[in-house]
Formats: sequence, C-alpha cells, structure tokens
Amino acid sequence: MIIEIFIRRSESYKSSKCKKANRKQPNSCIHLLSLIFLFLQPYPFSKKMLSKKIVHKHFLLVIEESISRIQKVLIELKDSGANETKSTAGDKHETALAMIQIEQANMRSQLENMLQKKLIMQQLDPTIVTEEVRNGSLVFTDKNILYISVAVGKQTMAGKEIIAISPQSPMGLSLMGSVVGSSVMVNQQHFKVIQLF
Repeated sequence: MIIEIFIRRSESYKSSKCKKANRKQPNSCIHLLSLIFLFLQPYPFSKKMLSKKIVHKHFLLVIEESISRIQKVLIELKDSGANETKSTAGDKHETALAMIQIEQANMRSQLENMLQKKLIMQQLDPTIVTEEVRNGSLVFTDKNILYISVAVGKQTMAGKEIIAISPQSPMGLSLMGSVVGSSVMVNQQHFKVIQLF
C-alpha cells in the first residue's frame, strides 16, 4: 500500500519537478526517487549489515559457548564429588554427595541436549534461500524475526532481536510451508510473513 502511494506520488513528482530540472542533469531526479523508494522498502534490515550466514554462525557460537560452560561445571562437580568421597563418612557427606550426583545427571542431560542442537545446526546450510518456510529459514514477520532451526532463544544482532526456534514449536509448526504474504495465528496473535531467506 505504501509503495503504491509512493509510485503514484513519484509519477506526479517527475512530471512537475523533473521537467524544471537542469536538462544537463536528467538523472538527478531519478536518482533521488530511487533513494526514497529504497528507504520506503519494508526491509527489517539491510542484507549488507546482516545475512542468514551471520545469524547461523552467531547462534552456533551461542550453542558452543553453552556446551563449554556445561563441561566446565561438570569438571567442577566431578572434583567436588571426589572431595566428598574422601571426606569422613556420615549423613552430611552422603547427602552432599547425593546432591552432587543429581546435579551431575542434570548437567549431563543439558550437555546431551546442547550437543544435539549443535549437530542439527551444523546440518543446516545458511546459503540456501527458501521460497517457503522450512527448517533453516530466516523468517521476517510483522512482529518479529525468527530463525527456524533449534530452540536457542533471543539474540541481538545488528540492532535487531532474532529468535531461534524449533520447527516443532507452536510458532514453527504454524509457519511451516508459509510463503511471503501468508498469515498465521499463534496464541491468538496474527503474524504476517514479510520476508523469507
């Protein structure tokens, strides 16, 4: 709608203003109109500033950092468990050791989950541009920017908040197969697909 209005106004502008311009510089008005037209395009950000490859690499790095943190915690828990084992036997030490073992199991589960996410992310090709939403798509809606990949959460890149979600999530399932211009409803909210990469 905005673009249609601009085109109509630009035609009027060219007829009224450009005819008065210096004949030696016939491209000046056209150049100005081109800049205004580009400014009005509904792009969430410039592709020169941010690309799907950058988004993919960033979220992969987030996953790798999480893996490193979990591995560090597991090493610390292992050391703590070894120290408790060497301590004098008693209910207090047995309780502490049991708590450490529970935490170790919890962290191992988290590590396995993050390793699986890393594997899935590594299998995605960020150079592929999709015509419909599928796993690996970078989706721009009228309300947010989503990277359909794995559930990593929200990250800020080039001043924009981008959310990495799983295709099995409610939003992911609703968007699957959508094309530019499609609308979906999730949690009683409408989301319109504006761009797709």
